Amino acid sequence: MDKVTLKEQIKKIVAEEAEVPVEEVKDELTMEDLGIDSLSMSSVLANLDDLGIEVDTEKIFDSSEKYTIGSLIEKIMDSIIE
Repeated sequence: MDKVTLKEQIKKIVAEEAEVPVEEVKDELTMEDLGIDSLSMSSVLANLDDLGIEVDTEKIFDSSEKYTIGSLIEKIMDSIIE
């Protein structure tokens, strides 16, 4: 899966979890802006795993940083286990 397709897929999963249209999932928004908490984030990662995209969750949850959607997508893409 190429990076553009992966980014679109992550945004789609985040939109589904936040129960908003995918068009509202903007890179500059935070997960908090969309109502995504750590439990919801676990669900996002589980959905990625269902697609065969295994992510090192320790790299995702290694800080209390408030991620923007864009930075979270980059962190997920950098944390993919191949």
